[in-house]
Amino acid sequence: MADYSVILSDGTRETELVGGPDGVYLIEFSPPLVARDNVYAQGADAEGRRRVRSTPTNPEGSFRVRVDWSESDEVDLYDDLHDFQDLIESAHRNKGWLKMTPIDGEAVTFDFESIRISDFPHDVSLLADRRTELTVEFECAPYGRLDPVTVFAGEVLTGPSDSIEIDLSNITSHTDLYGELTLTDTSTQDADHVEIGLEHTSYDPDDPQDFLIDSDDLTTTGYSGTGTTRTGAYDPNAAGNNVIRATLTTTPTQVCAWTGVHLGRHKIRARVYPSADTVQVRLAWRIQDGPYIREDWVSVPGSANFYDLALGVIDIPDTIAGSNYWIGYIEAKSSTGIPTVDIDFVEIIPAEVYGRAAGAETIGVSSGGLVAADDFDSHTAGALSTKTPPLVPAGSWSESGDADDFSINTTYACVNRTAVSDADLNTGQYIRCGSGVATYTTVQADVYVGDAPSASSLRQGVFARYVDTSNWLVAVYEGETGGGGGGPDPGHNNTYLRLYKRVAGTVTQLASVTLASVVNTWRTLQLIADPSGGVAVLDGPQGGTLTGKLLILGDTDLDSGAIDDGGYGMYDAYTAATALTRWYNNFSVTTPASTTPLVNHALNSGQSMKFLHNSCVREDSSSLGYGRVPIFSGQHLRIPAATLNRQKSRLIVKRRRQSSDAGYPDAGLTDAMTADLSVTPRVLITGG
Repeated sequence: MADYSVILSDGTRETELVGGPDGVYLIEFSPPLVARDNVYAQGADAEGRRRVRSTPTNPEGSFRVRVDWSESDEVDLYDDLHDFQDLIESAHRNKGWLKMTPIDGEAVTFDFESIRISDFPHDVSLLADRRTELTVEFECAPYGRLDPVTVFAGEVLTGPSDSIEIDLSNITSHTDLYGELTLTDTSTQDADHVEIGLEHTSYDPDDPQDFLIDSDDLTTTGYSGTGTTRTGAYDPNAAGNNVIRATLTTTPTQVCAWTGVHLGRHKIRARVYPSADTVQVRLAWRIQDGPYIREDWVSVPGSANFYDLALGVIDIPDTIAGSNYWIGYIEAKSSTGIPTVDIDFVEIIPAEVYGRAAGAETIGVSSGGLVAADDFDSHTAGALSTKTPPLVPAGSWSESGDADDFSINTTYACVNRTAVSDADLNTGQYIRCGSGVATYTTVQADVYVGDAPSASSLRQGVFARYVDTSNWLVAVYEGETGGGGGGPDPGHNNTYLRLYKRVAGTVTQLASVTLASVVNTWRTLQLIADPSGGVAVLDGPQGGTLTGKLLILGDTDLDSGAIDDGGYGMYDAYTAATALTRWYNNFSVTTPASTTPLVNHALNSGQSMKFLHNSCVREDSSSLGYGRVPIFSGQHLRIPAATLNRQKSRLIVKRRRQSSDAGYPDAGLTDAMTADLSVTPRVLITGG
């Protein structure tokens, strides 16, 4: 028969309270019992209230110990009481734990949130015998945890996305288990996009639903798309056509469709190839023959390449009676011209538990000299053009492009532009600061992001490498959809931060990212360009910390081509006719001595990363340790218990070399990993 054991730890020291230190022993233990905070609702005609939410709360427990030093003197008694008090206070400070092992049972660990000595009576008769007793009360996290259990190890995963079934039917747990999913790169490739999705409630191991629908399985009958081929497309069947192509206009068209029988929440992604950066794609869906639900339009980040687009989230309820099904549609349009779009495949990623890790990339800039600056505080009212900045290598402010100039506002000590109806977004006003030419360039300005009244009508930002109106590099805030920008907040539409270059009159979108809640606020925008063809774009609240949003490396036009150096300034384009004043301030240019790409991957080549129940970490490139991934969104990994019905789960895992949601082309489609999973069961009082 195994002994009964209770161990108290402050995270560093461990003290056995049953048969432990000579003279200190447990005489009573009350384990913590989980309570629940229930929220109820009751209708006017309802018979009794109904529970609408139930949340476990921190339980409380206690234990009583006796300190018995009948063979020692009084000084030793109080010394050991002092040590015990120190242990309790340290356990409170460090959020230690208590591990209880019942006779012939599994060890259960309770994690402290607080612990204190609550009772210390001075019983004279006990003290006379060099003994005393005291009570300790503690509050801990809901549920006790059992020792971790390995579920699988060395599972091989390949792309574009892969699945693993999770069977916890032989593991006792009364609630969600803490998960530890370790993914290890085996393709000697970095990854800046790693995504996991878990389904449990609706997963049927006898009839698992498709999570990747290839173009061969997408329906085109009755829609505008037709099957054709595209180099670089995913083609598991090698059956001839490998994409679905549609020709677009400004009128939305349904390209293709599919039918699914999934239940619950799922994220929908699509791999697309647009022939121009004017293409927009969205998801439409309906449950059975119900009304259409249309998600927001998503602009492709570039052209002539494959891009992985996040199109929205669906939530499919179970049917009351009859068969369950839903229909998804890919719709597309173009803001101008008649381009084409190819659909490679659609991914349906479960989101009962969902997490995404992404890398962060920017350019490290050494300290450099300030070569141009203007805070617009010392100028007289009127056009900015021909005015001399307080600091400039040579020349003055000069305008090109549209004739309607930036103007000085002496009341607010900044500049604005009020012109309307610019010919197009590439034919706005370029206001150049002096006549200086630079290669290493950091251009920065404060921009009040305007609220565009119509679709694709506003660009505001800064430029570098300016040669003329047909050759430049620009970083801009761009309102994509009319009716108020602001990103994915309810009631708003998208605002993007975008990087463009123009060479010999041809405009190319280099990178794009969606921003949230930036409309009608001051932002600081920074554009960094270096001689090796690297460009970084940073953004943040005015006066606040700037964070890297966009990065490209090794662009030949910027390295040794038409725009390998040039001037710098601010850019504004507004094509709508509705009045809108756009504001700018605090312009500056520095020329750093050197720049260095700073790349912080979600998963380093040949290394591992972990999705945990309370964080997401990745191993550094030198195998020296783990740190948090640069960017994480979603939920941490807790896996539903199998319970008595032995319900299994399925995990979908996906990786890409570059961050899909930061506007990079889709690369690393078939990069491989191995997966290991261990779980920590959690119980009310004891294990099975």
